Amino acid sequence: MAGFRAMLAERAGGDHVRRLCHFRRASVPTLIGMGLYRLDTAALEVGDPPVYTQFSQAIGADRWFGYLIRPNPESDKDTIMNPRRRQVAQDWFETLWSSGTVLT
Repeated sequence: MAGFRAMLAERAGGDHVRRLCHFRRASVPTLIGMGLYRLDTAALEVGDPPVYTQFSQAIGADRWFGYLIRPNPESDKDTIMNPRRRQVAQDWFETLWSSGTVLT
């Protein structure tokens, strides 16, 4: 974990990593092959309008965005989660996060 934080600090700055990067250990296995992000949609809309426009329908009102990682090398793209699937993933993440052991 220290190595991962050091790598992030090199790229994003140590203050950002200390403030925004947290880890917990879940007591049950987690799902693999997905990503969830809580986005700064205002900054994205101003900083990269075409990207915001392309993905805005997949970003929830709570600013969460989810995707599924392609299952094999033969697939050519990751898949954006629809709102229902994203909510299921968010609910599962919140359950795991709230019951997880804080790692330092």
